[in-house]
Amino acid sequence: MKLNSNIQVNDEVKITSLYIITGSLWILFSDELINILIQEKIITNKFQTIKSWAYILITATIFYSLIHRALHSHKFLFENAGTAIVIIDEDTKISMINEKAGVLLNYTPEEVIGRSFKDFIAEEEDIEKLVNYHNLRRKSDKALPDKYEIKLLDNSGNYKYALIQVNMMPNSNKSIVSVIDITERKQAEDKVKYMNYHDAVTKLYNRKFYEEELKRLDVPRQLPLSIILGDANGLKLTNDIFGHQVGDQLLRKIAEVIKECTREEDIVARWGGDEFGIILSQTGQEETERIISRIKSSCERSDFEPIPPNIALGSATKEEIGQDLNEIFDKAEAQMYQDKFEHKNCSSNPLLQALLCKLEDSNYEIVGHASRMVDLAKKFGKELELTEQQIERLALLAKFHDIGKFTVEKTILIKDSPLNEKEWEKFKSHSSVGYEIASNFRKLNAIANYIYHHHENWDGSGYPQGLQGREIPLLSRIIHIIDFYDAITHGIYYQLDKETYYTTTMTQMKAIKKLNEYSGELFDPKYVEKFIKFIVNFE
Repeated sequence: MKLNSNIQVNDEVKITSLYIITGSLWILFSDELINILIQEKIITNKFQTIKSWAYILITATIFYSLIHRALHSHKFLFENAGTAIVIIDEDTKISMINEKAGVLLNYTPEEVIGRSFKDFIAEEEDIEKLVNYHNLRRKSDKALPDKYEIKLLDNSGNYKYALIQVNMMPNSNKSIVSVIDITERKQAEDKVKYMNYHDAVTKLYNRKFYEEELKRLDVPRQLPLSIILGDANGLKLTNDIFGHQVGDQLLRKIAEVIKECTREEDIVARWGGDEFGIILSQTGQEETERIISRIKSSCERSDFEPIPPNIALGSATKEEIGQDLNEIFDKAEAQMYQDKFEHKNCSSNPLLQALLCKLEDSNYEIVGHASRMVDLAKKFGKELELTEQQIERLALLAKFHDIGKFTVEKTILIKDSPLNEKEWEKFKSHSSVGYEIASNFRKLNAIANYIYHHHENWDGSGYPQGLQGREIPLLSRIIHIIDFYDAITHGIYYQLDKETYYTTTMTQMKAIKKLNEYSGELFDPKYVEKFIKFIVNFE
């Protein structure tokens, strides 16, 4: 049904037909009736006049009744239509809206009527499209789309997507616009589209988008085309020690660092796992190296807890259109793995150094403790005639044996009273955490098991596995003695068990007495005897 200021064609036919029939009957029979009833000419003329007025009044009443009913019916349909309806004039000004249109735009009719429909359209492109179609409908018979999507802006500043259907009103320059709110549908579509091309954890682009963009940008005008590939260091370590939630936080931090260090037009993606990719169009190798440097520097400056972000990076640049992009990719990947290998295979690994710094921050006394232990370990190792490899590992164990303590609260590490059960369990966890850390660094792999067992006691009362006697690895037995001795002779907090701890500095004689006291209980008696002889001569 088309709403119009005129009445519908069907109503017009009904009214016209009724007018013709009643008028004809009146003309044919009223004069005859008057002539029969009234003989006088003067009176007859008066009755003719009265008859005419009566006809006018009767037909006017009938017309009014029909028109009122038709208009009321149209208004009812207009206000109760299933969609929002807006009627706009030739100059795009709004002349009518129904209740649903008011709700959609969050305006009252009085606030809307008289304003241009363009005022409520959010995108300039949609305004141009609407105006263009609006004008063409009045000038051309050419087929135009009567349905299209636009973005509206309501009175609260909220954007709403709408499907509009526009039709010209008969015998008028007005247009009737039906508006359907499709915001929820569009949001669902956008979400699916977003998820299809984005990583759920970091919100970066995903591998699918990365690969599609790499193909799209592989054209002469985008050369030189550089790519950077990255592999996050420490993700497995973080997941193993702190859980996947913290691991996800680390990934998000790395993503944030990369985004901050790259340009807006650069494509940054996460492929999944710990891998990242960056596409730099119209960018040479020199600028690419600067971007890599910025990323690494930003990682080093980060105060992210519990471990700092760190990423291995490799890059390659396509200079000529004839170069195979797969070869460029392989070159960047090889460089990335070389960077990862070099850092993982040395004790100066930035991530490892950062963990040591955190350990030192949690307990500054550990700095001198570890360096003294390294010196004692090397000299005692030689005294025991250990192999060069054993001495090297013992010294490394001395430096990193307590690396897992950075996950233990400082209040526990320096508590001057017995630990409760929960605190004791947390304290003991540093051995297994240290093992996990060492397992993630190639240089420390060889001492990971020694770190795990360096608090096992000779009588089986230690942790984490309660090993006893020779079940305990040799280097773990030796470092246990060195660790205890240096701690009690330098006032380093040393938690022996849940209730026993040492905080005061002992003389060498008292320390030797303690070693003898615990020999065969905590420590291997054979190596206690050898250590005491060594330490007396050494000092």
